[in-house]
Amino acid sequence: MRMERVKENVRKVFYKLKNKIWVIPITLMMMQTKVFASGSISTAEVNQATENIKNAVIKLAMPIRWNFSVC
Repeated sequence: MRMERVKENVRKVFYKLKNKIWVIPITLMMMQTKVFASGSISTAEVNQATENIKNAVIKLAMPIRWNFSVC
């Protein structure tokens, strides 16, 4: 008898949670996530960022290429 009550209580909690879990994604979608930059980004900053990304990719790709050639 007691075990049946525990199972029933667990089932009720599960269904309550299941019925309300959709609120989280809906709430996140309704939030305003607009971010405004404080100023415009100059071309020099964009070029520097591009160079930094290229350098990072090259530094990561060199060891991977060496490992493939060894295999």
